[in-house]
Amino acid sequence: MSTSYSEDNLISINVPKRRRRSQQVPPLPEKFYLGKIPIGKAKYADLTKLCNDGIIPQKYHAEYFEMMTNENVRDCLNETDEED
Repeated sequence: MSTSYSEDNLISINVPKRRRRSQQVPPLPEKFYLGKIPIGKAKYADLTKLCNDGIIPQKYHAEYFEMMTNENVRDCLNETDEED
């Protein structure tokens, strides 16, 4: 081992370059819907109220305000039997 930086003591070492593995991008999932699915007017009113009251963060507001509504859409969740 040498602590000198003089050219007389230098040794050359060949280090092979590491090759990166090619990273494959996973395919995007297929679209199951051709367009936006409407929600009921009551649900839309509840969601926009949560936005306006500051419950839902500002960065998500555009998504909620752009939702389509239809008064014929039923809420699919059944009422629960449990008391709150």
